[in-house]
Amino acid sequence: MSTGPILEARGLAKTFTSRRSMGDVILRRPTEELQALEDVSFQVVRGESLGIVGESGCGKSTLARCLVGLYPPTSGQTVYEGVEFEGKRSFSDRKKIQIVFQDPYSSLNARMTIGQALREVLRVHKVVASDRVAARAVELLALVGLDADIANVYPRQLSGGQRQRVNIARALAVEPEVLIADEPVSALDVSIQATVLNLLASLRERLGLTLILIAHDLSVVRYLCDRVAVMYMGRIVEIAATEELFEDPRHPYTRALLAAAPSLARKSRDDARSIGGDPPSPFDLPEGCPFHPRCPLATDHCATVPPPLELGPGESAHQAACHYAWAPPAPNHIPLTRGEENLR
Repeated sequence: MSTGPILEARGLAKTFTSRRSMGDVILRRPTEELQALEDVSFQVVRGESLGIVGESGCGKSTLARCLVGLYPPTSGQTVYEGVEFEGKRSFSDRKKIQIVFQDPYSSLNARMTIGQALREVLRVHKVVASDRVAARAVELLALVGLDADIANVYPRQLSGGQRQRVNIARALAVEPEVLIADEPVSALDVSIQATVLNLLASLRERLGLTLILIAHDLSVVRYLCDRVAVMYMGRIVEIAATEELFEDPRHPYTRALLAAAPSLARKSRDDARSIGGDPPSPFDLPEGCPFHPRCPLATDHCATVPPPLELGPGESAHQAACHYAWAPPAPNHIPLTRGEENLR
């Protein structure tokens, strides 16, 4: 495995503009801005698997779409093997990073057979010679564990797991080096989630893929990923090697997120530490640390100064965006919230 990054995000930010409406009339003047991403930076090494976790609405899918080129970032850069993507990406650039979406049915054209969908990708991107297109489509189906007969059916005739395998095959048709899987099993029955996850793990090994996995299920991330990045309100608040993050989380939000995950070892619901309060409105984020209104460790400093994502002491690559990630606040500090008991 190469030591250099294959993919890098440098200060990515994405702002969406909302327009206020009066009945059926939409005013021309923009009235509100939603900061979906704010200064997101990280690197992915060739061949590794990075998991991205966080509550719904924290910006995970927006980040994925910025990385793959579906959303242009408001600011910041996506860098591939040291070269920055600029403006509209070329065909060759688009092939380097592919994405598998959450809903396997809406991702497919209901009027095309599976074979037609795969052959179209192969023809448009000129992946193989024209006389090899049909054979290559069958090979792609075999790659994801599907029979050749699947090429003649429509998406509605397949199960959710089969449709997601087709989506993976379509993403692999252009032979990408980076595959982004955005909640690839959350829309599937629990009984078949494991087969799709095992398929992703197998493909990563066989094809030398670099995988970015977005998931809500922390057990999935722990199973598949080498490192984990935790997002909150459009920012990365912690990133570390998987086992290190699970065994020694440093951000209060990460600790609460891990504690809230279902566990057979937990004796009762009382043992689970929940996060106090509600997430802030993305249209009106608080000053300072965005987590401070819900944080049991928050001080006046947290309410005014946003913490940078910084490395911890020693040689560890563990990073956290918390003023007190590596040293707790003074014992006599007065919390700004009343949720301290939730994270004890």
